[in-house]
Amino acid sequence: MKRAVSSSGHSVGNDRADSGGDGWSFTVSWQNDGLVLAAASLVALLGRPVRERVVEPHCFPCDEEAVNPLDRDVVRWHSHSLDALSYVVEIAALITPVISSLREHGPGRNLLKDLLVYAEVVALNSAANIVVKSVVARPVPRVYTPLFPELQREARGYGSFYSGHCAHTTGALAANAVMGRLRGQKGIWPWMLVAGGATLISATRVGAGRHFYTDVVAGSLAGAAIGALVPWLHPGTRRFCGHCATQ
Repeated sequence: MKRAVSSSGHSVGNDRADSGGDGWSFTVSWQNDGLVLAAASLVALLGRPVRERVVEPHCFPCDEEAVNPLDRDVVRWHSHSLDALSYVVEIAALITPVISSLREHGPGRNLLKDLLVYAEVVALNSAANIVVKSVVARPVPRVYTPLFPELQREARGYGSFYSGHCAHTTGALAANAVMGRLRGQKGIWPWMLVAGGATLISATRVGAGRHFYTDVVAGSLAGAAIGALVPWLHPGTRRFCGHCATQ
């Protein structure tokens, strides 16, 4: 069988191999997207040491009566098991888009495009979270108990709003769902995964005494917004389709 040849003179088979497979792919600007990724990553990396300098502990001990009635009962929860589980949930969510893209494209240029867009999601989520935490400086629930006296005098005890774990978990799963939708996948399970992941990470972070209810709700919404918008705002093309444009 003869290999089909494109108008550019390259064989379709070679194009398939170079692109990492057929189907939908992001159109990215390696320079512009790289600058966004670098800038967001820089903010995220420098944000923690800066927060250590600018956030001043402002209540020791903190009075739980100062907590709004909706969140107040969280100060009694501090499960170490749920704390550990929350990290497992977050890591599982973060690797989900990578696995999905690898299964969709295999090794190749299209996989790198997916990973670049997804890296922007993670970096922007990290940057936004560290900035908001530094500005708000809300005490974490554990600061309101005598069980963690060291947190009362450290900046890390004043980063409750909003939950970074929730932002990263929902951001990763929302990005995975939107990227799947852009590829033409119409199943509901990716969106069920977003809802389930948001619920599980929120429950574990609250149960661990790391965040209040309002922190995890805000974190989940912020993360989902970034996770959905970043892929959606990137244009894309469908390859090897007789009636649609190629890259």
